[in-house]
Amino acid sequence: MERIWAGWRGAYLSGELSRGKLEPECVLCEIAAVAAEGDIQCRDDELLVVYRGESAVVALNLYPYTSGHLMIVPKTHTSEIDLLSAESRFELLELANRAVKALRVSHGAAGFNIGMNLGRPSGAAIVDHVHLHVVPRYIGDANFMTATADVRVIPEALSDTLGKIRKVWT
Repeated sequence: MERIWAGWRGAYLSGELSRGKLEPECVLCEIAAVAAEGDIQCRDDELLVVYRGESAVVALNLYPYTSGHLMIVPKTHTSEIDLLSAESRFELLELANRAVKALRVSHGAAGFNIGMNLGRPSGAAIVDHVHLHVVPRYIGDANFMTATADVRVIPEALSDTLGKIRKVWT
C-alpha cells in the first residue's frame, strides 16, 4: 500500500490550528472546553461541535473517513478509559447510541464502526486524550478510489454535514 505524506495534518495534531484562547497542547481539550468568551454557537461551528453533554462532547472529525465521522470526546483529559468516571463512560456509550440514530436519519448510514484507538501501537493519532469514533458506513463506500488509489472521497463539506446532523440530533 502506498503512503501519501500529509504534513499539513501535523498542524492539526499539534494544535497549531487552534484559534481559541486555550493552550494548543491538546486539540481535543479545546473541542471539549466551553468557550469562556464570545458566541458559543459560533465557536461550536468552528470546532464542528454537534452536541455538548455533561461529561463529553460530540464533534465531527476534521479528517473524516466517511461523511458523518463523529468523535465523542470526554471533557476529562486522560489517555486511559479506566480513569474516567463511571458516569463519563456511560455517557460515551449513550452519545454513541444517539450518534448512530442521528446518522441513520441525517445520512442514511447502513452500518457503523465504533471504537477507540488506545495507545500509539493501536493507530491512535492523539494518544493523550481518549475519544470514541463513530464512523458511519454506506453501501459502496469502499469504492475503487480506496481500493486502487488509497484515497477517500468525502462527498460533502463539513459545514453541510454538521448542519444535517444537528438538525436531527435528539
